[in-house]
Amino acid sequence: MIRLTKSFIVFLSGLFLCCCATATRAQDINAAIKLTVSEQFELADAAFQNLIKAQPQNGDNYFYYGENYLHIYFTDTVSKELKDACQLSLVQYKKGTDNDPKNPLNWVGIGMVNMFMGDTVTARVNFDKAISLLPTRKNRIIMSKDKQSTTYVKIAEAYILAPRKNIPKALSLLDQAEKISPKLPVIFLTRGDAYLEINDGSNAILNYKRAQEFDMKSPLAKIKIGNIYVRGKNLKAAIPYFEDAVQTDSTFAPVYRELGELYFKAGQYDNAKKNYKKFLLLSDKNISAKIRYAQFLLLAKDYQEVINQVNQILKVDSDNIYLNRFLAYSYFETGQYDKSNASMKKFLKKIQPDKIIRSDYEYYGHTLSKLNQDSLAVLNLNKAYDLDTSDNDLLSDIAVIFIKMKKYNDVVKTYNRKIANRSITITDYYSLGKTYYSNQQFGKADTALAYVIMKKPDFMPAYLWRARANSNLDPELSTGQAKPCFELLVEKAKTDSVKYKNELIEAYGYLGYYYLKNKDNCNAKKLYKKVLEMDPANENAQKVLGSKEMKKVDC
Repeated sequence: MIRLTKSFIVFLSGLFLCCCATATRAQDINAAIKLTVSEQFELADAAFQNLIKAQPQNGDNYFYYGENYLHIYFTDTVSKELKDACQLSLVQYKKGTDNDPKNPLNWVGIGMVNMFMGDTVTARVNFDKAISLLPTRKNRIIMSKDKQSTTYVKIAEAYILAPRKNIPKALSLLDQAEKISPKLPVIFLTRGDAYLEINDGSNAILNYKRAQEFDMKSPLAKIKIGNIYVRGKNLKAAIPYFEDAVQTDSTFAPVYRELGELYFKAGQYDNAKKNYKKFLLLSDKNISAKIRYAQFLLLAKDYQEVINQVNQILKVDSDNIYLNRFLAYSYFETGQYDKSNASMKKFLKKIQPDKIIRSDYEYYGHTLSKLNQDSLAVLNLNKAYDLDTSDNDLLSDIAVIFIKMKKYNDVVKTYNRKIANRSITITDYYSLGKTYYSNQQFGKADTALAYVIMKKPDFMPAYLWRARANSNLDPELSTGQAKPCFELLVEKAKTDSVKYKNELIEAYGYLGYYYLKNKDNCNAKKLYKKVLEMDPANENAQKVLGSKEMKKVDC
């Protein structure tokens, strides 16, 4: 399921409660931060621009504007790029240091970007700069305790979120933050996130509950505890926490997305869609929310609705290349192969090669096969397999296309790869047997089909093709080696003579000819009569039974 990353949950901790972290902060910035947290990103963007215009010397405005960009990324890590988010946020953080150089938060923001980009050395320099701007006994800096504490919390978040995490360092910073402002809820939310990173669910829950005690109006702690149960695949236990979060703040949009994805996992698709639609409504139907909804619909296999949603999004955001992925998949699943092909071509043309995933090549390969572009289909399915060599079903798909192309040597090579991987199925062995037959390798066909019969004794087609293979190994009936195979076919097919009429006609025809060849006209006549009983228009049986020699036979 495409869902919130742990990084987003951590990031949400720091941002959600910052609107009440400083008593002296203007109410307008609280409202702007809440827009970000509620994932009304476009409205938040406009609100921060207005704040900066009205208060250009207030560094907090720039810092939380920068976090708005990061928040957009962490809510949609599939179609957004961390590098782009960092560049946009960095612009704001630098403006913050220029306009309010003694505000520690923007130095933290720059350090966080450094961490995300892998430059831990420079990050530490900027974090140290931020800490140096906090009040000490030796200086007379005036700053609220909550803001001082928030500075440490934000540095801790960077160590939790960064690719190269340092959880002990984060916990140490959070201890320092608690000493300054022991009742600040964001400290305990972030500490809970830190413990979750090291799989210490008990301490995570303990800290989330403490955060809840210090801010009973916040739904976030309950969401986080619910997510621990989701992580442990105890969905039934998770649902009450999310529902409690709704009761705490029914206007907090992300909780409805969480419920939507939880209900999806639980197989309650109607409830899932209901909650996702509520999420869209409360998040002011922003583009990111719509994209996430389209992702959800794709995973819920509501392909036509994906197409409808994505085409609406494209009217206002035609630059999001990932939308073409959603369309390509959904057009394929609804049988619109030309449109799927066009969408996938657009996607592959614009996407960076390292962002292409296995399913992109897989869908593209199957689409090309449907459009009879089989060579290109095989090429793309092989690319998909190379990205995940444990998915041996792709080899079966490739083999089927080679069969369609009548490239029997390639079919054999492909199935032999599955044999080498110990992943070949009975269905594969049957296809391999038929391929050997088509390639006139009748001995190998007999071996493969015999294996199928041993493993699946009720699979009628294997009996037929094995009999045919043995017939071709003895075209002159010198040894009669196909006779036992056709006799066994008759034995199996007689259990349902209507369903297996054609198999019986072929078997009786071969056996009749075998007896005719061996001068046993009595048995030959009986068998050809059975052919005519089932197929009165059978010319071969009519010819044999109409011969003067056969008319004389009385048995």
